[in-house]
Amino acid sequence: MGRPLGSKNKQPYPRSEAVLKRLENSKHFLNIRRHTKGWKHTEETKQHMSDLKNVLVGNGWKPHTRRTGRVAYQGKFSLTNPKKYLGNPDQVFYRSLWERTMMVRMDERSDVIEWSSEELRIPYRSPIDGKIHMYFPDFYCKYDTGRVEIIEVKPAKQVVEPIKPKRTTKRYINELTEYGRNLAKWEAARALCTDKGWHFVILTEKEIYGKKP
Repeated sequence: MGRPLGSKNKQPYPRSEAVLKRLENSKHFLNIRRHTKGWKHTEETKQHMSDLKNVLVGNGWKPHTRRTGRVAYQGKFSLTNPKKYLGNPDQVFYRSLWERTMMVRMDERSDVIEWSSEELRIPYRSPIDGKIHMYFPDFYCKYDTGRVEIIEVKPAKQVVEPIKPKRTTKRYINELTEYGRNLAKWEAARALCTDKGWHFVILTEKEIYGKKP
């Protein structure tokens, strides 16, 4: 196991077998390995990544790379049916592959008659500072049945209250703060949808890749 990336000292750390064994059994070992030279994915992780890529490709995702050679998970979305989009069709951007997957579905599905991305503004009061802020849901989507959905795409771990660790950490405080802010946004969105007869939907990677909405 070598020095962390960026270290000027190129000599490896002198670690005993006992130390390496403790690291292997540590729940933080993955994070430690991730920042050291020679780190590689396990076979299980490689298979999971391969399966995920196949699902993405099956939903219309085409991997592309930046100049660094790394796959880009953010970018500009090219519409196949721009007439269905409410807003500027030349300014549609995704911030994750989950969002891009949803864009492909709404753009190509025949039962979707109009949609938009972050075009809707919903005022909400933040529990953090007590002030009014604007919430821009990820998607607005209208179906040929007349059903309208306001869709928010979030990682599954962010839709539940974070578990409090034995020792309060800065990370926990940040996660709890973000969770509280999200609850306020979602409450405002649900109120708007109730008033208009719409539906507010939160989709995680489980719903997006497990079953199409």
